[in-house]
Amino acid sequence: MKKRSYTRLFTPQQAKEMEDAARKKGATSLELIQNAVIGIKERVRVYLEEKGGKTLIVCGKGGNGADGLALQLLLAKEEIEADALSVNTGKQSEENALLFSQVATIDAPKSFSGYTLIVDALYGGGFRGEMPEECKKTVEKINASGAYVIAVDLPSGVEGATGKVNGCAVRANETVCTTAYKVGAFVYPGAEFCGDKVTLSADLSAGYKSKIVINEPFPLPERSRRANKGDCGKIAVIAGSKNMAGAAFLAARAAYTTGAGLVKIITPEENRVILQTLLPEAVLFTYDRETPLSQLVKEVFSCTSAVLGPGLGQSERSREIV
Repeated sequence: MKKRSYTRLFTPQQAKEMEDAARKKGATSLELIQNAVIGIKERVRVYLEEKGGKTLIVCGKGGNGADGLALQLLLAKEEIEADALSVNTGKQSEENALLFSQVATIDAPKSFSGYTLIVDALYGGGFRGEMPEECKKTVEKINASGAYVIAVDLPSGVEGATGKVNGCAVRANETVCTTAYKVGAFVYPGAEFCGDKVTLSADLSAGYKSKIVINEPFPLPERSRRANKGDCGKIAVIAGSKNMAGAAFLAARAAYTTGAGLVKIITPEENRVILQTLLPEAVLFTYDRETPLSQLVKEVFSCTSAVLGPGLGQSERSREIV
């Protein structure tokens, strides 16, 4: 069977700690920026080879803007044309100022409709609060442009630690996180603004522990033609509350649909009749106030995997079970 893969998520503060650690080992800030934009440059190159057209890189004054400016220089070395627009997002970082001196930026056009690709390097994952009015107008022009949008680290306006969006944010078609995958790229509402593709450039997260891990989907193994239900996994579905059987039914049916050989529903006694009617192929273990928790736990651990929670409610008995 294919090995299970995971995506580990980090906060912007954790990413900063990774970058600080890399500097202590000898990397300069400019080297970190250059490494970060290599992956973004590849995404830009691939898009332009397929679609062509004009490119605009919208840069802020901080570290994310420095990534955008470095990207423009990297593209220029490969003779790929891209306009760079610098927008006042606040205090200019030292790296941003150095790169800004090497880039010919344009004046802000009335609209961005003339561009087929826009790289959003206005704010990164460290953004919090609300944007200045000038930046809001820039975000509105990006969203109204009709261009394909690649966000650097996170779409501007999405908070990297929480996925929170205050007022407005860039709606990207894809997002390239830098240093590490950010929580805000996978947690709603922020995830809604990140597009269909979230990738990572310049991964520095090796050796760091993450409190949030996402299981990546993987193809189910093919069944042998001689397989029986005992060969294909036994799932315990601990779900439902008194006279609330819908979630238990849906979760158990989903387990069968995705290939489980046998599904055991663990639910309050009041749900027995409706579940036996709706899903007679499932095995039932029902409990009441008098059922020892040790017996319930034994039923769960007789299975190969478990689903816990759908429709379980927040009663004291549910808390004991969890």
